Amino acid sequence: MKKSWILFLVLFLILFVYLFLSGYMTGLFVGKLGVVVDEGIIVNYSNFGGSTTNLLEMNDSRLQNITNLVLEKESTGKIVFTQKVNLTKNVHNNFVDLNSYINISKGYAFINTSILDSLDKSAIIYFYGLSFSEPIILKNGEVCPDSECHIISYSGGTLTFSVEGFSSYEAIENPSLQTSQNSGGGSSTTKTVPDFRVGTNLIKVSSFQGESTTKDFELTNNGTQDLVIELSTSDTLNNHILFEENYFILKSGESRNVSVTFYSKEKEIPDIYAGKIYVKSSGIKKSLNVLFEVKERSPLFDVLVNSSKSVSRGGTVNSNIKILNMGNLKGVDLLLYYSLRNFEGENFVYREESLFINDSLNLHKSLDVPDNFKDDSGIFYVKVSYKNITATASDTFRISGSKTQDNLYYIIGGIFLFVLLVIIVRFFIENENKSQSSS
Repeated sequence: MKKSWILFLVLFLILFVYLFLSGYMTGLFVGKLGVVVDEGIIVNYSNFGGSTTNLLEMNDSRLQNITNLVLEKESTGKIVFTQKVNLTKNVHNNFVDLNSYINISKGYAFINTSILDSLDKSAIIYFYGLSFSEPIILKNGEVCPDSECHIISYSGGTLTFSVEGFSSYEAIENPSLQTSQNSGGGSSTTKTVPDFRVGTNLIKVSSFQGESTTKDFELTNNGTQDLVIELSTSDTLNNHILFEENYFILKSGESRNVSVTFYSKEKEIPDIYAGKIYVKSSGIKKSLNVLFEVKERSPLFDVLVNSSKSVSRGGTVNSNIKILNMGNLKGVDLLLYYSLRNFEGENFVYREESLFINDSLNLHKSLDVPDNFKDDSGIFYVKVSYKNITATASDTFRISGSKTQDNLYYIIGGIFLFVLLVIIVRFFIENENKSQSSS
């Protein structure tokens, strides 16, 4: 009898564990305790690819506040929302279905905003692979006025236009153009030229661990057509830069201050993070260099560096380095590391030295620019280390030509001066001989 009870108890425990792991008992007990287990909102958007925003990495909180949401069908088109989107407004049974209610096909875009009202926002729409001579936009089957559907550009079969809200949009050939051609008349169009200017080629900023700071740079559309500007960064800055907007419209002749927020974590390793900000539009890509220094909150040392501003490829970068002891430790050994690197964070040449410091040190260090340094500008990077404490500094330099070219210029100049000297000496000798002959 005792064995039977033991066997029954074992079987009951096995059944309880099975039901608990399967979720049945978990739901029963957790429900009784008034706790809700939330696995997170699921977004169905598998129909989209390319540059589509990665929604799988977003938790429920981030889904409430998405900046520049992108939905793309690589062969037909793309929608970029220029206002913030809250997808949690359209959750049904913990599910948001974008596949069923969004259609991006050739020359056509539709969103069912009666179901997805969170997407009834202003946006930029791209249609790929069009063959029209002069396309126009239809909204819900009617010609859409420029105030609601503003055509930004049409080039290489890609039509780009902005809209104020969502319904259905379709691109067709301009009927008036077809009528003019059928009646034998000609049509003339003014050629537009896309171009923009970035107001600076370098942003240099610093902040302490766990803090953020904002820096602006000016962007000017100096072309003859409106542009859709797209901002991005090199991989080295992905975790340190936020843009207020990744996409925006810049009208012809318009200038705009672009705001960039630099940030770091509380336990971020103090260092200098170098990279680039890329500005793209209408097939044009420009960049500006970035140096972001994350400082120790309670630094023991400070480093200052002043380098050559211009140097030939293959030439030498000379730098004056000053190290200040800001703590109470005196007479300690430091490790000095200095290198030449590009704005992608690659080191090309470096040196390491041990130094003894009391209050301060003034140093002069030099590094040769290697032939495989292909960029037009570079960074002289300095890091001082004491145990697990570091201090960094940097300065930038530009590369003009090459050392070989400079040597060639000197050789040509020397030959020219030698020939000129020979001509002058010969002239005086001939004049001397003429004077002697006449006498």
